[in-house]
Amino acid sequence: MKKTVDWTAERQRFRAVTETTNLIAWATDLNGECFYLSPEWFHFTGADADQGIGLSWLSLVHPDDAGKVRRSFLHAHDTQTAYGAAFRLARADGDYSSVWAVGLPKFGENDQFEGFYGTVCPIQDYQEEEPREEEPQPRGKYAITEREREVLRLISFGNTSDTVASMLGITSRTVDTHIANAGAKLGTFNRVHAVATALRKNQI
Repeated sequence: MKKTVDWTAERQRFRAVTETTNLIAWATDLNGECFYLSPEWFHFTGADADQGIGLSWLSLVHPDDAGKVRRSFLHAHDTQTAYGAAFRLARADGDYSSVWAVGLPKFGENDQFEGFYGTVCPIQDYQEEEPREEEPQPRGKYAITEREREVLRLISFGNTSDTVASMLGITSRTVDTHIANAGAKLGTFNRVHAVATALRKNQI
Protein backbone atom coordinates (compact mmCIF):
# COMPACT_ATOMS: atom_id res chain seq x y z
CA MET A 1 0.00 0.00 0.00
CA LYS A 2 1.36 3.39 -0.97
CA LYS A 3 2.17 5.63 1.98
CA THR A 4 -0.10 8.63 2.52
CA VAL A 5 1.84 11.87 2.88
CA ASP A 6 0.76 14.71 5.15
CA TRP A 7 1.30 17.70 2.84
CA THR A 8 1.70 20.57 5.30
CA ALA A 9 1.93 24.13 4.01
CA GLU A 10 5.73 24.07 4.17
CA ARG A 11 5.92 20.75 2.34
CA GLN A 12 3.56 22.09 -0.30
CA ARG A 13 5.82 25.13 -0.83
CA PHE A 14 8.89 22.90 -1.16
CA ARG A 15 7.07 20.70 -3.67
CA ALA A 16 5.79 23.70 -5.63
CA VAL A 17 9.26 25.20 -5.96
CA THR A 18 10.98 21.97 -6.99
CA GLU A 19 8.30 21.09 -9.53
CA THR A 20 8.68 24.41 -11.34
CA THR A 21 12.47 24.07 -11.63
CA ASN A 22 14.93 21.40 -12.75
CA LEU A 23 16.02 20.64 -9.19
CA ILE A 24 16.63 17.04 -8.22
CA ALA A 25 15.00 17.33 -4.81
CA TRP A 26 13.96 14.93 -2.08
CA ALA A 27 12.37 14.90 1.35
CA THR A 28 12.27 12.35 4.17
CA ASP A 29 10.02 11.89 7.17
CA LEU A 30 10.94 11.55 10.84
CA ASN A 31 11.66 7.84 10.31
CA GLY A 32 14.28 8.55 7.65
CA GLU A 33 12.11 7.27 4.80
CA CYS A 34 11.91 9.23 1.57
CA PHE A 35 8.32 10.32 0.85
CA TYR A 36 8.95 12.80 -1.97
CA LEU A 37 11.14 12.96 -5.08
CA SER A 38 10.90 15.76 -7.62
CA PRO A 39 10.02 15.10 -11.27
CA GLU A 40 13.66 15.79 -12.20
CA TRP A 41 14.72 12.78 -10.07
CA PHE A 42 12.71 10.47 -12.31
CA HIS A 43 13.86 12.26 -15.47
CA PHE A 44 17.52 11.96 -14.42
CA THR A 45 17.45 8.37 -13.16
CA GLY A 46 14.76 6.91 -15.42
CA ALA A 47 13.29 5.30 -12.30
CA ASP A 48 9.73 3.99 -12.03
CA ALA A 49 7.11 6.05 -10.21
CA ASP A 50 7.76 4.58 -6.76
CA GLN A 51 11.44 3.72 -7.12
CA GLY A 52 13.21 5.84 -4.54
CA ILE A 53 10.43 5.94 -1.96
CA GLY A 54 11.36 4.71 1.53
CA LEU A 55 14.99 3.59 1.36
CA SER A 56 14.69 2.12 -2.14
CA TRP A 57 16.61 5.11 -3.54
CA LEU A 58 19.75 3.27 -2.41
CA SER A 59 19.16 0.77 -5.22
CA LEU A 60 20.03 3.56 -7.69
CA VAL A 61 23.34 4.32 -5.99
CA HIS A 62 26.41 2.62 -7.47
CA PRO A 63 26.98 -0.68 -5.60
CA ASP A 64 30.49 0.41 -4.58
CA ASP A 65 29.08 3.58 -2.98
CA ALA A 66 25.80 2.33 -1.53
CA GLY A 67 27.21 1.13 1.81
CA LYS A 68 28.97 4.36 2.73
CA VAL A 69 26.05 6.47 1.52
CA ARG A 70 23.61 4.49 3.66
CA ARG A 71 25.83 4.81 6.72
CA SER A 72 26.34 8.54 6.15
CA PHE A 73 22.64 9.23 5.75
CA LEU A 74 21.58 7.13 8.75
CA HIS A 75 24.22 8.85 10.88
CA ALA A 76 22.87 12.27 9.87
CA HIS A 77 19.34 11.08 10.60
CA ASP A 78 20.22 9.60 13.98
CA THR A 79 22.13 12.72 15.05
CA GLN A 80 19.64 15.08 13.35
CA THR A 81 22.46 17.00 11.68
CA ALA A 82 23.09 18.20 8.13
CA TYR A 83 23.78 15.51 5.55
CA GLY A 84 26.24 15.67 2.67
CA ALA A 85 27.66 12.91 0.48
CA ALA A 86 29.28 12.45 -2.93
CA PHE A 87 28.45 9.26 -4.83
CA ARG A 88 27.55 7.82 -8.21
CA LEU A 89 23.86 7.83 -9.13
CA ALA A 90 22.21 5.81 -11.90
CA ARG A 91 21.19 7.71 -15.03
CA ALA A 92 18.32 7.02 -17.39
CA ASP A 93 20.77 5.81 -20.05
CA GLY A 94 22.02 3.02 -17.78
CA ASP A 95 25.31 4.65 -16.81
CA TYR A 96 26.22 6.53 -13.61
CA SER A 97 26.99 10.17 -12.86
CA SER A 98 28.88 11.58 -9.90
CA VAL A 99 26.57 13.68 -7.75
CA TRP A 100 26.64 15.61 -4.50
CA ALA A 101 23.62 15.20 -2.21
CA VAL A 102 22.92 17.65 0.60
CA GLY A 103 20.09 17.66 3.11
CA LEU A 104 19.16 19.78 6.10
CA PRO A 105 17.11 18.61 9.08
CA LYS A 106 13.67 20.13 9.53
CA PHE A 107 12.41 20.90 13.03
CA GLY A 108 8.83 21.73 13.88
CA GLU A 109 7.17 23.03 17.00
CA ASN A 110 9.05 22.39 20.25
CA ASP A 111 12.15 21.56 18.15
CA GLN A 112 10.65 18.22 17.13
CA PHE A 113 12.64 16.57 14.34
CA GLU A 114 10.51 16.06 11.21
CA GLY A 115 12.99 14.76 8.64
CA PHE A 116 15.13 16.23 5.86
CA TYR A 117 14.70 18.47 2.83
CA GLY A 118 17.48 18.04 0.29
CA THR A 119 18.76 18.25 -3.26
CA VAL A 120 21.08 16.27 -5.50
CA CYS A 121 23.53 18.16 -7.71
CA PRO A 122 25.39 16.43 -10.58
CA ILE A 123 29.13 17.05 -10.36
CA GLN A 124 30.97 18.21 -13.46
CA ASP A 125 32.94 15.41 -15.11
CA TYR A 126 36.50 16.72 -15.40
CA GLN A 127 37.43 14.13 -18.03
CA GLU A 128 35.11 15.28 -20.78
CA GLU A 129 36.32 14.84 -24.35
CA GLU A 130 35.92 18.59 -24.99
CA PRO A 131 36.45 20.97 -22.05
CA ARG A 132 33.54 23.32 -21.49
CA GLU A 133 34.00 27.04 -21.22
CA GLU A 134 33.84 28.07 -17.58
CA GLU A 135 30.75 29.96 -16.53
CA PRO A 136 31.54 33.64 -15.98
CA GLN A 137 31.81 34.51 -12.31
CA PRO A 138 29.53 37.31 -11.10
CA ARG A 139 31.20 40.57 -10.16
CA GLY A 140 30.39 43.61 -8.08
CA LYS A 141 27.51 43.59 -5.62
CA TYR A 142 26.23 40.24 -6.98
CA ALA A 143 29.52 38.39 -6.39
CA ILE A 144 29.80 35.96 -3.50
CA THR A 145 32.44 37.10 -1.01
CA GLU A 146 35.29 34.88 0.14
CA ARG A 147 33.69 34.56 3.57
CA GLU A 148 30.37 33.54 2.03
CA ARG A 149 32.19 30.91 -0.05
CA GLU A 150 33.95 29.66 3.05
CA VAL A 151 30.68 29.36 4.96
CA LEU A 152 28.90 27.56 2.10
CA ARG A 153 31.87 25.22 1.69
CA LEU A 154 31.77 24.26 5.37
CA ILE A 155 27.99 23.81 5.26
CA SER A 156 28.41 21.54 2.21
CA PHE A 157 30.50 19.19 4.34
CA GLY A 158 27.51 18.63 6.61
CA ASN A 159 28.36 21.14 9.35
CA THR A 160 25.61 22.99 11.22
CA SER A 161 25.54 26.77 11.59
CA ASP A 162 26.68 26.42 15.21
CA THR A 163 29.63 24.25 14.16
CA VAL A 164 30.66 26.64 11.39
CA ALA A 165 30.36 29.56 13.79
CA SER A 166 32.69 27.82 16.24
CA MET A 167 35.19 27.01 13.49
CA LEU A 168 35.28 30.59 12.18
CA GLY A 169 35.00 32.39 15.49
CA ILE A 170 31.73 34.14 14.61
CA THR A 171 28.12 33.80 15.78
CA SER A 172 25.67 31.35 14.28
CA ARG A 173 23.46 34.31 13.38
CA THR A 174 26.33 35.73 11.31
CA VAL A 175 26.72 32.34 9.60
CA ASP A 176 23.01 32.34 8.70
CA THR A 177 23.35 35.90 7.39
CA HIS A 178 26.25 34.90 5.11
CA ILE A 179 24.19 31.97 3.81
CA ALA A 180 21.17 34.19 3.18
CA ASN A 181 23.28 36.80 1.38
CA ALA A 182 24.96 34.19 -0.80
CA GLY A 183 21.59 32.60 -1.54
CA ALA A 184 20.15 35.95 -2.63
CA LYS A 185 23.06 36.48 -5.03
CA LEU A 186 22.66 32.97 -6.43
CA GLY A 187 18.89 33.30 -6.74
CA THR A 188 18.15 30.38 -4.43
CA PHE A 189 15.28 29.75 -2.01
CA ASN A 190 16.99 28.04 0.96
CA ARG A 191 20.41 26.99 2.23
CA VAL A 192 20.25 23.54 0.63
CA HIS A 193 19.54 25.10 -2.76
CA ALA A 194 22.29 27.70 -2.13
CA VAL A 195 24.93 25.00 -1.50
CA ALA A 196 23.80 22.94 -4.49
CA THR A 197 23.78 25.97 -6.80
CA ALA A 198 27.21 27.15 -5.59
CA LEU A 199 28.60 23.67 -6.27
CA ARG A 200 27.04 23.57 -9.75
CA LYS A 201 28.47 27.00 -10.58
CA ASN A 202 31.92 25.98 -9.26
CA GLN A 203 31.86 28.80 -6.71
CA ILE A 204 32.80 26.59 -3.77
